[in-house]
Amino acid sequence: MSICTEICAPAKLKKAAKRFRLTPRELQCLVLMCQGLTLKATAGRLAISLETVKTHVANTRKKLGCHSTTHSLAVMLLWK
Repeated sequence: MSICTEICAPAKLKKAAKRFRLTPRELQCLVLMCQGLTLKATAGRLAISLETVKTHVANTRKKLGCHSTTHSLAVMLLWK
């Protein structure tokens, strides 16, 4: 199973969203970045501004207590 598949599993996302109080949009940004999309590509895919994506990513890092987006992805992967 790939890292993205594990992070993107619906049951895991629901649990993570509840546990870390992530909004649906914050989760979407995190998942797309896990799939390799850049901030700009994530903004295009979600039809939102680049600044909005940056805000969602920063909020996610804060809620997860992480210092980087990579760290956030690791926390999501390792969280059970």
